Amino acid sequence: MDYTRYAVQEQLKELHIMQEHEVTQMMYEAAFLESCYETGVIGVLEATEDNLFKGLIDALKQFFASMKSVFKRRSIALYDKKFTPQIIQTLKNNLDTLQSNAKKLSPRKDVPYWKGDVNQQSSAVIAAVNTAARNISTNNVKDYTYAKAILGNDGTNLLEHQDTAMTEYLKNYFRYGGAGDVETKRVTISGTDIAGMLGDMIDYIDKYTQEYAAIPGKTSDKMTATIDKIKIEEEEKNNNNNTTSTSNNNTQANTESLSPDLYLSVEEKYLCETLLPIMINYDDAVLEAKNNKKKEQTDEQKKVEKAKEKEKQDGEGSPTKSTPIDPEAEKKQKEEAKENDKTAKISPKDYFNRLTYFAKVATTAFQTSIEERYLYYVDVLEDCGAREFEKSVEEQQKAAEQAKVAEQKAKEEAKAEKKKKKKGIFRRNK
Repeated sequence: MDYTRYAVQEQLKELHIMQEHEVTQMMYEAAFLESCYETGVIGVLEATEDNLFKGLIDALKQFFASMKSVFKRRSIALYDKKFTPQIIQTLKNNLDTLQSNAKKLSPRKDVPYWKGDVNQQSSAVIAAVNTAARNISTNNVKDYTYAKAILGNDGTNLLEHQDTAMTEYLKNYFRYGGAGDVETKRVTISGTDIAGMLGDMIDYIDKYTQEYAAIPGKTSDKMTATIDKIKIEEEEKNNNNNTTSTSNNNTQANTESLSPDLYLSVEEKYLCETLLPIMINYDDAVLEAKNNKKKEQTDEQKKVEKAKEKEKQDGEGSPTKSTPIDPEAEKKQKEEAKENDKTAKISPKDYFNRLTYFAKVATTAFQTSIEERYLYYVDVLEDCGAREFEKSVEEQQKAAEQAKVAEQKAKEEAKAEKKKKKKGIFRRNK
């Protein structure tokens, strides 16, 4: 099963959460601007009562919990279909026979699942998420290199644009450690090569349900714990702002959250680009402008000096002299300015959303590769004669029926739990 499709579905749900938050925020911004323009005085820009990070993290937790449950049930069903502890022991006891049969096999080209180090891969994903979380904390939200060791040189673009092609890169990484492999690589192996790996294959199948199938869930738990800290930091920040706002009892409006570079989505402009700078209390209300007035003047002086230096470097002398136009250079300059404007508007919220998308796709790709490895090892063992030691057809059918019943029961329980939560929110059944 390709579990990455669940990540895409979940991303649509979280996109709805973000859009709902954005619409609410734009309504607050519109009310704020309307009040300012009507009165000629800058007032208070209220923040949305809902916590976006909390909503997204809650959704992420539910998704990971659901995927752990789904993967666990399927892993057990796949194992129980063919094996028991007794059968595994029989395979180990007959390893010599299986190896002898393997040596008779013709050379083949297979995906090298045996090269995948699941523990190392788990650590790499966790490290990538830790780096991304630090980037958010330090507002380094233009840095998408945190998963380069996993996604290769294409990782930056894949992460920034939430490219669905990322799923294939991740699956290949988890399959055999292929960092940056968009195409699934295969290697030629002989029967003798297979014979030397049969012991490890049997061991993997033996530990599949209890050890290997549990690794993606443990990985997602650690990623969630890291991402959860981002939420805590953001909540503390918001709580501090709210405390400051409510504790100020003077007649002057408290606008500590305002700054010239505050981006207003409703106008698609920064605050300093709107009509607010003409308001009578702009210098007092926009504290950053007031506190950093001297610093801003110094910065402007630096800009002038930098501009003059650039003119010298470009061969532009006196302002009275003409300068020839280079169409290509002008085009490049405009494109760079456009790109800089685009990246300047990247918010921690957007970066956070891309991070959670990576976490979801990575977890589901991890699950997919671990299941694929299991199925591949089963196929190889059967090619070597393991089928005679497995459960009979009748036993396999019975196991499949039991798995189906268990799955249906799990779905009903999940549905009942969801209905219960919904009733708790709305106080009635819908």
